[in-house]
Amino acid sequence: MAIKIVRPGALTTVQDCGRFGYMHLGFSQCGAMDLRALKTANILLSNDPGAAALEMTVTGIAALFTENTAVCLAGAPMEAAINGKPIEPGRVYEVFDGDVLICGRVKSGVRSYLAVCGGIDVPEFLGSRSTDIKARCGGFCGRALKTGDELSILPHGRLKRVDERRAEPVKPSRSITLRAVSAAQEDMFTKDDINLFYSQVYTVSPDSNRMGVRLSGEPLKGKNGMDIISDGIAPGSVQVPESGRPIILAADRQSTGGYAKIASVICADLPLLAQAVPGGSISFAHIGVKEALLAARCENEKLMKLREYIDALE
Repeated sequence: MAIKIVRPGALTTVQDCGRFGYMHLGFSQCGAMDLRALKTANILLSNDPGAAALEMTVTGIAALFTENTAVCLAGAPMEAAINGKPIEPGRVYEVFDGDVLICGRVKSGVRSYLAVCGGIDVPEFLGSRSTDIKARCGGFCGRALKTGDELSILPHGRLKRVDERRAEPVKPSRSITLRAVSAAQEDMFTKDDINLFYSQVYTVSPDSNRMGVRLSGEPLKGKNGMDIISDGIAPGSVQVPESGRPIILAADRQSTGGYAKIASVICADLPLLAQAVPGGSISFAHIGVKEALLAARCENEKLMKLREYIDALE
């Protein structure tokens, strides 16, 4: 045991990069909603970028460490302190046996990530340590953390040049624009629907969660209803149910869906979606596939440069 949970926060789960290759069996991908934040924190700690960490939603954990290690926060900026001394996101801090970490509320955004040197050690399920709350499997006992839970950390050494391990913290906005490409059923919508979808400003519904971000706004009508024969759902798919109000499918999305998809948010912008605050606003910008691929390549290059910088510190 290395981390004892004193206070679990509103919704804290173990997440890595997700579970792949099993959606045909009905298992969701799961994984961190904000993969950019997860990978950034892990890289700063010299972990594998996809090592398991804690995803904290709105409010964070209080925990007692019983092992020497190092930690890093990334994602939504969150009030946090080690033994009463404030810490910042995007920086690495050493913790020692007996130290207490207290995380408060996010200052902006929704989700903050706590990575530890070595990574959280929970059993792999179908190749991933991510928590699938719906299926009650993976992660820590297939559920959100509770007071008294005790987590282990994978083997690790002491990091060098800790003070130099830092990255620019993000500042989530209440108003975001998501780039999107056309989806398979775009032809089920009228030109007026498509123009409305890309021109109006939607409000993020409080009913949003890890499965999907629900949007409120002027309804889309469609040509002849929204029902389709169920097909697979990619991350960021924008489904439109009979209400005409879009739902952006996220990490815990179902494996298939029977509503028409008007667009798909590009992977480079999914971290923005992860930090979309209920009551905040979302608008969409249409781009082509080539632009989407270029944006993904740029994201990967940024992480690679950070990894090169950290490797040079070893």
